[in-house]
Amino acid sequence: MGLPVNAMTMGVMVWLGMCGLADLRTGTAPNWLTLPGVAGGALVAYQRGLPGMASLGVVALVLSFVYFRGGVGGADVKVLLALGGLRPDLLVAGVVGVTVWGLIHRSVVSGTSFRALPVVALACAISFAVSWLGVGLS
Repeated sequence: MGLPVNAMTMGVMVWLGMCGLADLRTGTAPNWLTLPGVAGGALVAYQRGLPGMASLGVVALVLSFVYFRGGVGGADVKVLLALGGLRPDLLVAGVVGVTVWGLIHRSVVSGTSFRALPVVALACAISFAVSWLGVGLS
């Protein structure tokens, strides 16, 4: 098998699923669901020391820019920021997933918005499954 599964990773995956379902069903992920993830991400980044906090700061800066340009919503920022602290590899998977799906959605269905958090959750689940199963791309 691939990477070992730990409690934090499983907790992150369950939390992402809950955020994605909430966004899919109601169009929003409530603060009571997203803010604990942000706090956990900040705590994990702090435990990693200066590199963890610096990378979280860069993620926050980039997400703030994208948010104020209208590219993502507030819940998207909170979830991606939490991933930046908790599991940076899943942050990359989520951003790639949203970018690819956003481009596809924009070219097929222009003028409508799409829910990003379900896409983030799905991209992270795929990334997690591939790494856990040890599936190589070579």
